Amino acid sequence: MNQLTKAERKNDYLTGREIIRNQTKFQLKGLKTFMGMECPGVNVNLYLDGKKIGDAVDGGDGGCLWINYYGPQNLSQQDRDSWNDNVKKAIDTFLNSLSTYTNKEMGWDFKEDEVNKWGEEQFWNELIAMATAKRDYKKDMKKVQVIDEDNKLCHYKFGPRDLEKPYKNKNGKIVPLHKLLIEDHKCKTILNMLPESESFDIWFQTVYSKHA
Repeated sequence: MNQLTKAERKNDYLTGREIIRNQTKFQLKGLKTFMGMECPGVNVNLYLDGKKIGDAVDGGDGGCLWINYYGPQNLSQQDRDSWNDNVKKAIDTFLNSLSTYTNKEMGWDFKEDEVNKWGEEQFWNELIAMATAKRDYKKDMKKVQVIDEDNKLCHYKFGPRDLEKPYKNKNGKIVPLHKLLIEDHKCKTILNMLPESESFDIWFQTVYSKHA
């Protein structure tokens, strides 16, 4: 994930969000998005330490995220209740380890000094936002993605495998496509040729706002 600057690390909201997005204890699988009545909706399975613990649904009707925890079906109701309590305790323990933050640190201009704690719904929504971004990134990377000379993200119709194919440059010389893009098209960076973590950071910072 992208690293925060020194100034941003003084912002407890941005720091907490980075910790949430980088942790691996809680995970999402089976992400599905759709267009609801008022906004995009989502349906996703929730995991803790590699084990499914429930699911979450946002109907896209402007309401809240519905979070459902449920234990293994072979447990008695009493044991399932205990299992669910342990799941919630694990989430609470993690959230309580994060620093509180102010409205101002979130970018809000009212009651700027009001202090907030990270909540359960907010926590899962952060993970959903990151999972959605990674899904969109993988889709975009099926085409050649570059940072052009104006520091803008753009793509070419070619696929990543085409980057090594020979093409004639403006001087009539046969060169690999990646060299032609750098030399003739003045592209600064070809994301497809970077390590995935590095290319995702660049893509994410370009497509998504730091405060998104």
